[in-house]
Amino acid sequence: MSQDLEQRTNLAFPTSLTPDEVKEMLNEVSKQGYMFRLVQSGFFNTGMVEGGIVPEDYLTSLSGNVTSRINYSSTGISFKLDENQENYPSFNGLRFGTIPGYDWNEIDPEERSVIESLTKDITDYLAAH
Repeated sequence: MSQDLEQRTNLAFPTSLTPDEVKEMLNEVSKQGYMFRLVQSGFFNTGMVEGGIVPEDYLTSLSGNVTSRINYSSTGISFKLDENQENYPSFNGLRFGTIPGYDWNEIDPEERSVIESLTKDITDYLAAH
């Protein structure tokens, strides 16, 4: 992946966001003309402690796609899990799905438009909150 493509398709958040904060952000950003379809995955574990079994839930990923309601172009997205946070699970960035080996200019112009506009809208949202 070229450095230019890497820069344009990875967005680091200034602070980590909980799943609820991600949902709130996407609800606000969707008002700019986006539709999000996301799937969260993880696993459920039961642990033995004195006095019984304590269930534990682990969220391991949040990913899906975003579609522009303006040009109906879409692109894949996945949130970067920040495993170092005490408020686990949390996410410290977003990555847009691209085809390995492609350069930025080889991506469909409408998909590039979605990536650029969503990056701007999320950056603006995070700066205001």
